[in-house]
Amino acid sequence: MLRRGSEPFTALGANVWRLQDYFAPAGAHALQAHDRAWSDTPPGDLGEGTRVLACAAAHGLRVIRYITTGWNPVWLNLWAKQPSEFWHGHDALFDAAQRCNVSLIPSLAWHALPFAALAGEPIQATFRKDTQAHALLLQYVRAYVTRYRDHPSVLMWELGNEWNLATARGRMENRVFDSIDHLDEAMRELVGLIKDADPRHLVGSGHAAPALDQGRDLERQKDAFARLNRPVDVASLHIYSTHHDPASALGTASVKEYLQAMAEVAASELAQPLMVGEFGESYDEHPDGVFVREVLDAWTDGIFPLALVWSWMAAASSPAGQLASSVDPDRHPGAAALFKEAASRTPACRQLYGTMCGLRLG
Repeated sequence: MLRRGSEPFTALGANVWRLQDYFAPAGAHALQAHDRAWSDTPPGDLGEGTRVLACAAAHGLRVIRYITTGWNPVWLNLWAKQPSEFWHGHDALFDAAQRCNVSLIPSLAWHALPFAALAGEPIQATFRKDTQAHALLLQYVRAYVTRYRDHPSVLMWELGNEWNLATARGRMENRVFDSIDHLDEAMRELVGLIKDADPRHLVGSGHAAPALDQGRDLERQKDAFARLNRPVDVASLHIYSTHHDPASALGTASVKEYLQAMAEVAASELAQPLMVGEFGESYDEHPDGVFVREVLDAWTDGIFPLALVWSWMAAASSPAGQLASSVDPDRHPGAAALFKEAASRTPACRQLYGTMCGLRLG
């Protein structure tokens, strides 16, 4: 169980994956530093960023998960070359969250590339000790946690995004971790660093549901899920209607049954709550949100305390696939209404946002 203050905690939230882009200005050093970028970087717009947060809160989405390093690798160069601009932007982000009465889950080190790119090393170097990329990773995580550990908007910290899908799978040059043991070692090192800097806040894993080669039936999925989440306080799972959906691929459980099984193993083997850190589907193809309704039903039934939809009000410059899965009152009003209605049916969700403080296990 999660608690906030003395009360059980449950909430709906969302991923605003490019949230920091609204607040951190695009410095010249950042944008000219390297030729490897994953997406366009829109100019900062604090007003629009605040509107996105306020609109989420108005629809019952009171917890926001975001990429602290930004999606584009050039943002880490801003931190290294123009730190005052980087920190000024993130200070504004935290203050806007507080004004909107929204809690934050900062996802630290979402992907490995920015640290390797800044160091001029292969991507694998980020999780290899005695490399410059690894030193930058540790320096960045400690600096971010130390700066914001006392800010009332911090709900919990999170490590990475779906790192469990980057373990000795696929093409060699894309592998970030050699094995699950290597991933476990990296997680434990970083959790220890975070806890040393901030012993008060919980740490989540940011993992996806175990890939099928990590568990080809429900029992093996449960075993893999437990192993993956041992280093952290909150077990994370990402699940979608079209991918990362072992419930469908296994053919042995409905989405709700799968989530129930993962919640039970998190509680019994890890003494952890389950967080569904990402879930979603294409609202262009499925405007009724059938899959999303299933996850929301599991949340309202109390199977897990925290559910974060992918994603909220994606920027207009986002790829087409991101726009199709964006919960947006203008683009997909029916999807946005689902969350507002679900939140209104949960008294605990309505009542808990008067006091901003971190979570604890209980």
